[in-house]
Amino acid sequence: MASKKVNLDLAEKRLSEWFNLTEQQLKILLSMYALELEGADVYPTYILAKYNLLYHHDIRRQNLFTQMKPLLEKGMIKRKDRKKYEVDISALHKLLNQKKEMLTTELNSIDAFALELEEKMREIASRKNKPHVMYLDDNEYMTMIGNRIPYAENVYIFASAFPNVAYSRQIVLTLKRKTFYEAISRCVTCGKPNLHYLTSLAIELPYKRALNVYRNPIKAYNETIKMIDHLSNLIRNCPNLDVRYWDHAIISPTFVLEGPNRGEVFMSLKGGEATVHGLQSPHVKNSFPGVYINSAEIAQRTKESFYSFFKDAIPLNSKEGEKLINLAKERLKKL
Repeated sequence: MASKKVNLDLAEKRLSEWFNLTEQQLKILLSMYALELEGADVYPTYILAKYNLLYHHDIRRQNLFTQMKPLLEKGMIKRKDRKKYEVDISALHKLLNQKKEMLTTELNSIDAFALELEEKMREIASRKNKPHVMYLDDNEYMTMIGNRIPYAENVYIFASAFPNVAYSRQIVLTLKRKTFYEAISRCVTCGKPNLHYLTSLAIELPYKRALNVYRNPIKAYNETIKMIDHLSNLIRNCPNLDVRYWDHAIISPTFVLEGPNRGEVFMSLKGGEATVHGLQSPHVKNSFPGVYINSAEIAQRTKESFYSFFKDAIPLNSKEGEKLINLAKERLKKL
């Protein structure tokens, strides 16, 4: 007897799952069917009484109608007249067949997946290695670079008009890129990470930025000279700073951040009305977005592209580099 009760309890649980009914909804359905088996009319009052008799629990009349609504919508019960109901056994068979078809489809999917288990797991596991790409506005772009620099071992900066590590505090404050410039400054004061610059030494850019601050050509000139001298001092005294001259405008300003088993690329999208050596003029009001790519593979390829130019570029800490810095000062006098 106990075994039979267990089997009936299990059958009741499965019916609830297969018909997608709550426990109470199934009990109402069974109460209605019990009345039919007795040959009694299935009125709401009789349903309430039978429910109480079978399950030793009362259900409010209003709640009965609320719980019967899904049974009517699924076609499991139907009205014979205004107050009388009946259970539609044929509809129950149809619902079970639909459930069977769905489970069969699910079983076939499991069988198919099992045949390609290793391949599917490999595809899912390797999905984490796919590049993650974000488009950022100008402020987000520079702030995110500044936040990521401390976690890198090497930072590669190419198509830099003038090395931003040498910008004066006055210029930095007007550019509103505090997070980025603080991160770059810590690189040379703390000795890590390593900074690798590929620059065209476009002295016009820091001069125009200084002119934008001081509104006076003489003050702007003196401020730019200070930045050039600061750059010279940095490349002589900071072993983790490698700045090289390359005069070809070949790519958008790009940052590659390299760390253990990871790599990130930040690429500026060029645009605007006026440019200085391929960079947007500081006088252009609209900021253009940048792209962030989190991918060790893409970072490695971008770094290899960087080195294809970097290896042939002129180190600014060499005699030839010193001449280039002096030539930049001469160009500045003509601005």
